[in-house]
Amino acid sequence: MKHRGRRPRPRTGFKERRELGELPKKIERLEAERQSLFDLMASPEFYTRPGPEIASANQRLAALDDEIHRAFARWQELESLTTRE
Repeated sequence: MKHRGRRPRPRTGFKERRELGELPKKIERLEAERQSLFDLMASPEFYTRPGPEIASANQRLAALDDEIHRAFARWQELESLTTRE
């Protein structure tokens, strides 16, 4: 007999557990790249470069921030699934 209105709890499979295990390394790599870019952009010489190169660095920095945010959100989501099991 099925319970109406109740959805089965999602469970973590092999892929999700593997992804969860890899996320800390991924976040660490992204944060290291972001820090390198910060260090580069902190140099006064950086702003003597051509405008498109500066714009590209700014775009990459924004993309890294977004990737890091999404990775942390995914980590939290996967953690919540594993704690419910």
